[in-house]
Amino acid sequence: MSERGMSHAALALALVAPLAAGCSTQRLVARAMAGTLPALTEAFEAETSPAQAREAGPALLKMLDGLIAMDPRNPGLLVAGSRMYASFAFAFLEEEDPARARLLYERARGYARRALERDPRPVAARFWAAAAWAGSIHMAKSDPHVLKDLPKALALLEEVLAEDEGFQNAAPHLFLGIYHASRGPAVGGDPRQARAHFERALELTGRRLLQVQLHYARGYAVQVQDAPLFRALLTEVLEAPDDLWPEQALANALAKERARRLLAAIDDLIIARSGD
Repeated sequence: MSERGMSHAALALALVAPLAAGCSTQRLVARAMAGTLPALTEAFEAETSPAQAREAGPALLKMLDGLIAMDPRNPGLLVAGSRMYASFAFAFLEEEDPARARLLYERARGYARRALERDPRPVAARFWAAAAWAGSIHMAKSDPHVLKDLPKALALLEEVLAEDEGFQNAAPHLFLGIYHASRGPAVGGDPRQARAHFERALELTGRRLLQVQLHYARGYAVQVQDAPLFRALLTEVLEAPDDLWPEQALANALAKERARRLLAAIDDLIIARSGD
């Protein structure tokens, strides 16, 4: 999405909010503006420039905060807020600023939990609650008090997987694959499960969501020290056309950026063996 579009949305909220003096009027304004969220989200995900999305994203997050403040019990707004906060943390902050990523994951989890208090059934609220919870724990993985909650977050992800494995472009499989590939068997990881989840995600997305290949390589291939698979997956990412999936242009552009860095670091990640 263009930065101009994000800025205009935030400006509109800033101008309208002071006029909404009563609670009922605020809710009406929030619900009216909420109708623009699907288009804004789609435009953000279709942005071809990661740098521009990184700059523009905070405006969308602030707009969502404002809308939720005006209509705090609206499940649709709460789920939208959870999705955007978790997605922004996952896309831009996990590597560069883990502490801030954890804060955003916590905000995302809080919004999703509030939506679930209204209605515990929707898959979207349960998925984003679980993903944000797992992301927050991953950002604080050295804290044993936080780690004790990980089985609950994983159980919620498994619940969503059983109900709708293709939700959000096979996101339950991707997140579970990342989990099992990021931890050794002694601490709950399982390379066989990781590979199965990544392979199923590739199947469900038609290999068009390059984040799957990226995390398959950086997680599973590194965990089992499979250099040929590592190279093959990342080469597939880099050789994919830029318009492979226009609706997911941002995710795919980010995958390409990170694939280049990972391939350049292969000697640090995988110990060379005869025949590799």
